[in-house]
Amino acid sequence: MDLELEKTATKKLQKRLRPKWQELRYDEIRHRPYLIGKEKETDGMKVLSLLHCKSRINFNDLKNHIENSPNQSNVTIAVHSDDSTHLFYKCQMGLNSPISRIEDAVEPEEVLNEASSEDSEI
Repeated sequence: MDLELEKTATKKLQKRLRPKWQELRYDEIRHRPYLIGKEKETDGMKVLSLLHCKSRINFNDLKNHIENSPNQSNVTIAVHSDDSTHLFYKCQMGLNSPISRIEDAVEPEEVLNEASSEDSEI
């Protein structure tokens, strides 16, 4: 019963968010909605919520916050509903994010050199 209620609420939420978000889908395994992509807006309209300090900032402020925080190597950002009861999306940006660790570990030139040496062996 709760699952059907949550699916109905997700469909209602889709109608409300459709002008702002490209697509809102429902994850059957985790039983919760999630967002796919975001339409382009001006920087002033892209409001993010920092989880650590609960302040509202735009993307330029987020960039300045990361640049001006030498002891803090990453920032967690989240997209909440208007009343902050639901968390739609959460990610981590900065030096310690999983993506930057992968990029630091493997240089693009190393990958190209390994690929060309494997081709020459074949």
